[in-house]
Amino acid sequence: EPTTNGELRAHLQMKLPDYMIPAAFVPLDALPLSPNGKVDRKALPDPDWDNPDLGASFVAPRTPVEEALAEIWTGVLGVVRVGIYDNFFELGGHSLLATQVISRVISTFHVELPLRSIFQSPTVAEMALAITQSQAKGAKPEDIERMLAELEALSAEQAERVLSEESAGV
Repeated sequence: EPTTNGELRAHLQMKLPDYMIPAAFVPLDALPLSPNGKVDRKALPDPDWDNPDLGASFVAPRTPVEEALAEIWTGVLGVVRVGIYDNFFELGGHSLLATQVISRVISTFHVELPLRSIFQSPTVAEMALAITQSQAKGAKPEDIERMLAELEALSAEQAERVLSEESAGV
């Protein structure tokens, strides 16, 4: 029997299509009832979007692209913080908010990303990769050389940290 929101979400993902899985879960001892015995929807508590229990540990943004994306998501979703592995839709995102995110991504990063990209890459880490790949397609050879030089300038400790963070998220 699932005991955390993450376990409940994983259980439902085995039984239901993604679009039917709730964005948030609110534990209740009992459903509030109206005097005539029906569920009193107005008396139901709102989900705590500031502290969703998604079953994943928070991982802070590691790159400027991830930092900018996390800032866009916190603004659009109205949450306190977004980790790089938090799922946009599990944080309360939906198609209307997705259009706002993509619009801000396009204006911030000057890339061409279709709306479907947020459905294909629903985490900050995945979308940052999509943005970087899109930017690389239009990059000049001298830009690529500069980026490679920056990568080569990383210390062994910095490179190890980046690699361990990447492998932890896989």
